[in-house]
Amino acid sequence: MKRAPGDSWINTYNLEVITAWKGNMDIQFILNPYACVMYITSYMLKSEGAMSELLRQVAMESRGEDIKAMLKRLGSVFLNHRQLSAQEAVYRILSLALKMLSRKVVFINKSPKEDRVSLLKPANQLENMDDESEDIYLTSLIDRYAARPDSLNDIYLAEFAANYTTRSGADLEEGESNDTLPPPETENTGKCARIQLKNGLGYMYQRTRSSHPLPPIQPGEGSQQAVQVQADVVLAME
Repeated sequence: MKRAPGDSWINTYNLEVITAWKGNMDIQFILNPYACVMYITSYMLKSEGAMSELLRQVAMESRGEDIKAMLKRLGSVFLNHRQLSAQEAVYRILSLALKMLSRKVVFINKSPKEDRVSLLKPANQLENMDDESEDIYLTSLIDRYAARPDSLNDIYLAEFAANYTTRSGADLEEGESNDTLPPPETENTGKCARIQLKNGLGYMYQRTRSSHPLPPIQPGEGSQQAVQVQADVVLAME
């Protein structure tokens, strides 16, 4: 990069990127994907150099203890001996946000059903179920996609995930649930578009800002992809 003599103490930068970033920059070309991963990883972990040796020492001192006690001791050492930069310490003391995101991430597990990891329902729900019941898992995004109304038959999974979501308990109307059909008087809230899922899986709500994902991923393009949309959502598909 061509530099003027007066710029010898200024990090390399790109004018368009630094104008948008509004922060420190030291840009450089990386042509090797492995080198790129190694650079990012080493940069993230550069302040943790002595942590591995400290944890190894604690693990040796904890020999003979049960696993629970050992993990508790290792966790305490990790949390209380981690090195912080002055900037991070100030942010934590002032309870400032360490990061801000311009995109939301929705993970979609594309593995076959028998290979997917599913979340169990809360313990209080499981205790009240029949011992022979197999309905022990929470409703997943793919379950809701399979139960979408007929009017959305032509929508593909990435587009469905980008444009429809469930509501948290604080945002639900009185007597309403994501997994239970609300009473008739709550059919029209007037707040946002709502779709009714089949098989009694409840309702989903259209996001307040429309999202437009890229075209569906074609077979052979990799086992793990990220589909970025133009509004608020990034879909991580594996």
